[in-house]
Amino acid sequence: MQKSLSNISRREFLKKSAIIATGAMVMPSETLASWGDEFAWDKELEPLFESTSIFTQDSAKSLSFYNVHTGKKSDLTYYENGQYIDEALDEIDLIMGDYRADQYININRRLIDTLYDIKKLSRSRKPINILSGYRSPKTNRYLRRNTRGVAKNSYHMSGMAVDINISDVSLSNLRNVATTLRKGGVGYYPRSNFVHIDMGGYRTWRG
Repeated sequence: MQKSLSNISRREFLKKSAIIATGAMVMPSETLASWGDEFAWDKELEPLFESTSIFTQDSAKSLSFYNVHTGKKSDLTYYENGQYIDEALDEIDLIMGDYRADQYININRRLIDTLYDIKKLSRSRKPINILSGYRSPKTNRYLRRNTRGVAKNSYHMSGMAVDINISDVSLSNLRNVATTLRKGGVGYYPRSNFVHIDMGGYRTWRG
């Protein structure tokens, strides 16, 4: 369910559930180019990956974000004592919302946990810069008309994808960490200075 970013009551903010958005299929236009060869498995990190999430045992998980389009910042603990914190998830939904359409939806929890793993593995001390999080159907249609390689049914439209960079992590290292996790799709866009991460099947490409 889409909601407005600019007209949210406190009561609604606190009651909004953390429903995981189910995924739309990614079309081939989002998975073009080099598969796998460039993104080798990092054997030095291999011992860390013994479970679905390498940091599932952390008692608390915190993240900081900066939306490069809106200037909004967020520094929060979203998981503590074995539970996700609804209010913190709400805040993540907002900062990853579609600023063009003034809408947001629930961001996939597995995607949030993947961002946490990436942040921790990369040893970054800076916020994750959000270039594109949720996209409304209207925004996705606009981007398809004006931007190369945007999928018709992008994972962005279901809250299962994000485009990011981090100021104290090189883009190539960010790509390497994300691909080593093998948790979903990883697109490397050096000319546009972002790494795309989604919760589809594991695959890699260069845009």
